[in-house]
Amino acid sequence: MSQPSPQPYTQTILLDANRLSSEEFSASNLADTDPAVFTNRVTNGITLDIGDQVTIQSAHIASRGAGGDVIEMKGRNLGKKEITYTQLTNSSFVGFNTVGGTGGPLKYSPTGFAKQTASNVTEQVDMKDNEATIVIEYYKSANGENCFSLPRNWGNASNRNASIAGYGTSGSFKTAKEYWNQVDGYPLGLNLCGLYPAFTFDSFIEDNVGDWVEIFGCRSISGADRSARKIKMDNSRFTLFKMETTIYNGSECSAADVQSYLRGSGAIGEGPDPATHNYVRYKEKKKLSIREGYNAPANIAEQLTDQLQSTGTPQPVIVPEGVATSYMITSNTNKPFPCVNYEIYNSSCASEFFNSTSFSQSQPFNTGIHPRENASAVAYLNCYDYVGFKRPDFVEAGREGFTYHGADLKLYAPGGINNPKATAYLWTSWVWSQEQLDKIQRLFDSQAMYPELLDGAVDYHNRTNYKTFNPNSASFAEDFRKIGRFLHIDINKQGSQGSGDPVGSDNYNVSSATSTDDPNNKMSAPIFVFYNEGSRDLKADDSQVAQWSAETTQSPPRPEQLAGGFAFRWKDPGDNREKIGFTTELIGGIPDLLINHDGTSIDVNTKIGYDHHFNAYGNAAIGLSSGYYPLQYYGHQGYESADYINNTYVGANDPLINFNTTEARFEISKLHTSETVGNFYNAGDPQTPGNILGPPSSAQAAEEVYFINKAERFVSWSPSMMPYPTINISGTTASANVASFIEVNLQLQTGKIYDAHGGIAIVDMGVDETNFENSIWGLLGFTYNQFNTDVPDAVNYSSNRFTGTTVNTSGVTTNADINSVTAEQYLMNVWAIPMQKPMLSSNVDYYATTDAVSLRNVAITSASYAVTPTTTIQQTSTAIQATNLPRKILRGYFLVNSDILDQAQYYQLSNPLQTMAIVGKYNSADDFVNYDGGGPSFTVTRKKTITDIKTQILDPEGELAQVGDNSGVIYRIDKPINTDLKFGENLLAGMYGKPPQ
Repeated sequence: MSQPSPQPYTQTILLDANRLSSEEFSASNLADTDPAVFTNRVTNGITLDIGDQVTIQSAHIASRGAGGDVIEMKGRNLGKKEITYTQLTNSSFVGFNTVGGTGGPLKYSPTGFAKQTASNVTEQVDMKDNEATIVIEYYKSANGENCFSLPRNWGNASNRNASIAGYGTSGSFKTAKEYWNQVDGYPLGLNLCGLYPAFTFDSFIEDNVGDWVEIFGCRSISGADRSARKIKMDNSRFTLFKMETTIYNGSECSAADVQSYLRGSGAIGEGPDPATHNYVRYKEKKKLSIREGYNAPANIAEQLTDQLQSTGTPQPVIVPEGVATSYMITSNTNKPFPCVNYEIYNSSCASEFFNSTSFSQSQPFNTGIHPRENASAVAYLNCYDYVGFKRPDFVEAGREGFTYHGADLKLYAPGGINNPKATAYLWTSWVWSQEQLDKIQRLFDSQAMYPELLDGAVDYHNRTNYKTFNPNSASFAEDFRKIGRFLHIDINKQGSQGSGDPVGSDNYNVSSATSTDDPNNKMSAPIFVFYNEGSRDLKADDSQVAQWSAETTQSPPRPEQLAGGFAFRWKDPGDNREKIGFTTELIGGIPDLLINHDGTSIDVNTKIGYDHHFNAYGNAAIGLSSGYYPLQYYGHQGYESADYINNTYVGANDPLINFNTTEARFEISKLHTSETVGNFYNAGDPQTPGNILGPPSSAQAAEEVYFINKAERFVSWSPSMMPYPTINISGTTASANVASFIEVNLQLQTGKIYDAHGGIAIVDMGVDETNFENSIWGLLGFTYNQFNTDVPDAVNYSSNRFTGTTVNTSGVTTNADINSVTAEQYLMNVWAIPMQKPMLSSNVDYYATTDAVSLRNVAITSASYAVTPTTTIQQTSTAIQATNLPRKILRGYFLVNSDILDQAQYYQLSNPLQTMAIVGKYNSADDFVNYDGGGPSFTVTRKKTITDIKTQILDPEGELAQVGDNSGVIYRIDKPINTDLKFGENLLAGMYGKPPQ
């Protein structure tokens, strides 16, 4: 009889392995374990037989935020990035208070310390997918407030002098109004010895680089009318540089320190000189981070914005007896910088600094002088602690690459040439080396960033002979930008100065210079040389570089033989050393203005290099001012702490990182402190005197706006903004025709947009190009070229206006968004009220009476007032919008690993893993990523008994994933059982007989 066949079945066992019931979750182990790893015990053990099938039935991975509109960030380290920032070192804390409770022009330290040093340092910082350490710079806008033009001798704010020639019949000022309305001049500290080139100081020629404006009617030392130049207040951005060493309180420092500080660098023959002090480009590092895991876009934006806007506790800065305490608030992007006030930037302090016998320039310092006696001089030099430069890359390259005293120069022309000026070569004392060539090349590269500097070589007819040399050029400026670069050269100091004297001069306290030929005018001029981009890669030791001897007549160096694109090598017979030379032949030679009166040469030992002075070509600079004056316009109001406050805010007061829900992209905006509607200085006065304009307080005072034809509010005072315009008031009774108009200050430019007091520029995003896409910025959708570029002629620099589509930048900032929507608001009536019509804007003539005349026949000159009304437009910041959409999921799946398997059967490249399931993150909801099985089944090949199961949840790279404690995995074991399911039925049927013999 045949035996009945076994009828097998499958026994299914489900094992729940979850983090909450794991050994690792116990109180003793919880703090030391990762939620992605958990081990679960199996009660009594389970034996796995050969042939059993093991799979994952389901998995539920806790990922808070999963399933929502969120962005995943793990906190993964991408490596290191080198950044550069300014390290400030403070010493001798003295507090924010008066010196000894009483005296000295500087009544407190603006930093709370007696001494501060600054240096730019490099540091390796982490690059992560949720963190970056950015670097920012600060800039002050030249908007006519809290700044002044450099160089300047001083900025008096009172009639301390008994008699001032040329100012009224008595030679002194009687009222506050007189001082606000007073024309500027030498007796008030104006530096009259202006720019080069200029033939006479009464007939200036435009400087052609847009830096300076000529102001007529200034006063000379004798009180006579004369012209002078000041930096244009046209809303340009000036990046802040910090003096390397500053002493705020000399009584807490040694006499040697104080005297060394006062003397500075260029003090051998020219006397103390603020500009020759060492300056560093001021930078701050800011660490920004986002919580690891899943974050909603709005939450990410809020976290980053909060960190940018974070402030400390308000710091009291003035606590002198009888004076109300003043407070200042420092945020991560807006801070109170030390600055000038009228109490320390005056003629007395300037005289002590420039003329005091306690630090005579002809002899060593008298170390017996107690530093307290130099308090006025120290206070004056503090006025230059922070200085703003319009072209920071140019200034930084010059100051870091060149000493203040430059090199010596010789002019050489090959024999047999009738006009040596046209084929002139510049032979310098710079020793031939790759290091020196690199410094010069960096300076020349920076000039390409500011093409207006090179345009000035052809726009101004005396700076080069290029137009006559190349008269057939289709575009002189465009062609010259490719082949011209410049250095600074002394003019009236040719051959006469010592080896340690500086290149150029700011002409402090020079009152008599009347032309460039005047020996009192010792400023520098630009001297342009030929540059060849095609040979810029030639190095100092390259055999192709031209080598020339001054002792023999040779063919001039060809363009392709110039190292770095500009230099030939020559041997100086004086010391037999190889030196650096330049050629001017291919740009037309040297202009007459730089040649001596003999018409053929430049004196031997004339200085050449980079001029550190504020008035040097390309160095446009401003200082910071507190904005206070003893009495406000027309008197009546005087701020109690005006003569104590030595700080002013610079930066971005309300920076924003936002997620634009319409565009579904992240944006960075408001990196500038906007102009606001504000209020007139005496707004709200209920009893305004009859001769004073007293407007009501504006309910929109804090509204952010931009101005065209900006009008003064007479709140902020600056020495270089004098004269402030007079308020024209006509009529004496209510029935009369009354008109009040405020003219545009001579320093402010009509037709220009004024939209910011200052701001910050992000100059380093803290991530390199290789890792940018996987960094915090790449995940948010930004691209590397939105913040970086290596192509100078394709760059938008932080000094330019930004639009919402600006890319290829070197330092990013923002400004007001100027668009056609607001165009109809530009048309104003005479009282600056918008007409809201599709008409172009225009200045307005105002006629006091119109009854007796036909306006059709009235000439423009017969108007009572010619008014330039101020246009005030509500401002919206431009935004640096991410090019791409944000990446919501960092990695698309999880790996579930388990030691229930004997062998690794999942290969990640060459790395085998015990992976049993691949969990796609697309199947997620309500804070969980879910897996419903359906993956591979694994066959047991060795009998074993398991008493616990260790589970790991990994990222695709094989690293532990970022998950929560509520994760769990359901394992499934299928055991085949061979048995007769009809045993009873078969037994009764006699199916179980004896087996065959």
